[in-house]
Amino acid sequence: MKQYYPIHLNLSFFFVTLSSLLLLIQSPSHALLSFTGSLGTTVSGEAAFSYDANAFYHIDGQSWLGIRYSQRDLDSVSLPTLGPSLWVRLPLGSVILPYAVASVNSPLNDEKGWLWDAGGGIDWKNGKYSSILFQGGYEWYRSHRAWYAHVGLLLEF
Repeated sequence: MKQYYPIHLNLSFFFVTLSSLLLLIQSPSHALLSFTGSLGTTVSGEAAFSYDANAFYHIDGQSWLGIRYSQRDLDSVSLPTLGPSLWVRLPLGSVILPYAVASVNSPLNDEKGWLWDAGGGIDWKNGKYSSILFQGGYEWYRSHRAWYAHVGLLLEF
């Protein structure tokens, strides 16, 4: 008997594959790749630990497209997710740069649905190719809604 996979897993792997192919395209005029990692808390009634990791391809100096892996504990359920992510640095400032980020992630376990995420933060430059990130945002997954706050690190290559 042929086994079919849920549509949300098929779409997630399509977006991850597409994002991975974009990472192979090279552009010498600016840094090519960025990697971020952050951890913090998600608050919806009670606080829960959360973290994420991203790999981004730089479309230009301000816009990046990439892949995001995140781990959330939502209502006593551990939810690992994977999906595409978009990051846009706002052209204000030179050392402290505001940014906006959005992603749509598919669960990697037996859970169904999409984890939607929208937020922003401050990219505090440490040097030419590294930054400390302070990020906050809003996420929703089925009936779960929550605010999150993260602190992280950005490395550009």
